[in-house]
Amino acid sequence: VLVTHHEADAGAADRVVHLANGRLVDRLASWPQPTRDQRRGPTGATVLELSGVRHTYNRGTPWEAPALHGVDLSMRQGEALLIVGGNGSGKSTLAWIIAGLIAPSEGRCTLRGNPVDQQIGDVALAFQHSRLQLQKQTVGAEIADWGGRATGSGAVGQALDAVGLDRRLAARSIEELSGGQAKRVVLAAMVASRPQVVVLDEPLAGLDPQGRAEIVE
Repeated sequence: VLVTHHEADAGAADRVVHLANGRLVDRLASWPQPTRDQRRGPTGATVLELSGVRHTYNRGTPWEAPALHGVDLSMRQGEALLIVGGNGSGKSTLAWIIAGLIAPSEGRCTLRGNPVDQQIGDVALAFQHSRLQLQKQTVGAEIADWGGRATGSGAVGQALDAVGLDRRLAARSIEELSGGQAKRVVLAAMVASRPQVVVLDEPLAGLDPQGRAEIVE
């Protein structure tokens, strides 16, 4: 028995059962497709720049493991950049360096001309596993913590609105969130914190087609 969000995964099955709202159905309705806002786009100014970035874990030890081998990259204001690669290709290492959580072994990563690892918080990183970075007891407290002491209930509500979550979720325990809700709570927290750059590390992993479309929106 294979349980999956994606019908293509069951291509070799003898029988496929569709489930919706707790009931068996003949077939699932088509999922909504995200629509790109054509009005948005880069405005020209370079915000973040990587030059000759290399990184080796456990450098100088028997467990030395090279991860990046010379990355040159620049990002402009308003630009949406997709980084694609297989398992072990260095995507997450690159994400952590861009967020300033790892200083590269060689090369430079700068945000508006200054090393990003000296500006922690100006680049916000959403982990692959969202639950790992939700530390407060409630959704509202988590969003307010990211936004700083001046973040009131109104700002929390606006952040929840921005990611399509009901404002009543603010009182909900973090432990009660589904995987998709946890991902969107992290995004709402980012909205509240107003970073200069947002890095999303595999934000669609584990979501069904509708959840994926909503996160992309």
